[in-house]
This record gives sequence, structure tokens and C-alpha cells, in this order.
Amino acid sequence: MTNQSPQILKMSAITAGRSYTVSYFDRPGSGPTILYIHGLGCSKADFIDMTFVPELKPFRLISADNPGCGDSSYDEKHPLNIDGVVELLRTLWNS
Repeated sequence: MTNQSPQILKMSAITAGRSYTVSYFDRPGSGPTILYIHGLGCSKADFIDMTFVPELKPFRLISADNPGCGDSSYDEKHPLNIDGVVELLRTLWNS
């Protein structure tokens, strides 16, 4: 049995009164969801290999490019602090 390949997707959300487009991957799984969140200077690509780990096959795996990282947009005129990033990710996953 092989793992399904992750889907690379883009989703728009509004936080702090601004619209952002966030790029993420979503590898389906029948079990609980594991959300990978990267740090400074990284992107969702740092976690893409986890989608092929056999032990993680039952889990749904998700990782997004934080605003301004990878393929996600960022409005330099209206910077987000960490609370803004958390709110943006929360808005995305709850939509």
C-alpha cells in the first residue's frame, strides 16, 4: 500500500482586516490530523517528506506556508505579529 500524495492548495483568509493567500498541503488520512507549523526561514516544503512516512499513513497531515514564506502572501505595510499569524491559521483551518 502506498501513501496518497499531498495536495498543494491555496486558500484565502482575512485577519487583522487584511486578506492573505496561504499555500498549504493536505495529505488525506482517516485518523487524527497532524498540523506542522514551521519557524522562521522555513516553509511547508520542510515537512513534505513526512507525507511518505509509512507510520504516519493513518493521519491527515497539513502544513502551511506562514505569511511571507514559501508561496504565501504578506502585506509589508500591515505586518502581522505572532498572534496575527495564529489567528490567520485558525481562520484557515476552521473554514
